[in-house]
Amino acid sequence: MARIKHLKIFLIPAGIWLLWTTAAWATAIDFQTLPLSYTGTATTIPYGIRLTDTTDPLWNPVIDSLSPAGAVWTSDPVSVASGFSTTFWFRMSDGTGIEDPAGGVLGADGFAFVIQNGGWEAATGNQALGIGAGGMGYMYISNSLAVEFDTWQNIPYGDQDGNHIAVNTRGTSFNMPHHTYEAIKEEHGIEPKDYTEDPALYYQAVGRPLNDGLIQQAQIDYDPLGGLSVYLNSSLLFTTPLDLDGLLDLNNGSAYVGFTSGTRHGYQNHDILFTPIPEPATWLTLLSGLVMICAFYRARRS
Repeated sequence: MARIKHLKIFLIPAGIWLLWTTAAWATAIDFQTLPLSYTGTATTIPYGIRLTDTTDPLWNPVIDSLSPAGAVWTSDPVSVASGFSTTFWFRMSDGTGIEDPAGGVLGADGFAFVIQNGGWEAATGNQALGIGAGGMGYMYISNSLAVEFDTWQNIPYGDQDGNHIAVNTRGTSFNMPHHTYEAIKEEHGIEPKDYTEDPALYYQAVGRPLNDGLIQQAQIDYDPLGGLSVYLNSSLLFTTPLDLDGLLDLNNGSAYVGFTSGTRHGYQNHDILFTPIPEPATWLTLLSGLVMICAFYRARRS
């Protein structure tokens, strides 16, 4: 019993030290302060980034495609293998075009938070860009992992609904937005020879529409011991086991990190925001409060 007691005395501080060192080494990824590179339809807007909008460019010269796609990456690789945390705000608005098979809010197709150390065809590194539409700008990017915020039900991809968050990867091979191996096999009509596993590590339907036109908050944390955690509007949505260093071919533990998006036939603004801009209703509430305070003090003085 004495040995067990002494072992506990040793293990408790050791565990605390391990948790502290893991948190201390975690990288805080702040897109507001990091140098960024834009490709495809991505552009700057006040307070953030617009990946794609509601216009329909007939041709995307970067990927030679009729499916508009945009991406923004850190200009240089950032450390991810030892752990990271990033918080951002997003707004998907002004949806138009064809109706989602699942119904709900108009607008397609969604965006993805992506970690990659590869690319597709000639576009690699901080210029990497994949297929738009349901590919959300990350489809075919090799050596990548995507956390997709999907707003349109692509039935051939195995989407169970039109409003979900999923984690997709095929390791060092090219990434796919399909959620099952069978979905890829059925859509392409072939037996893929270089993989047999489902691309989706995790899939979670979301109650509130991701493209309701309002600002929402997302937080993504990675801990080599605890896995990848996704928070939506300050609530933990899910945690999935993950070993980035073993899954991807990283550059000394680093990779390009950023956002991708795509549209086709269904459109919406895909905005990534650096700060939580108050909505008009918030400004109205603040103004009403100031008016009431002024009226109160005027009444007291008179």
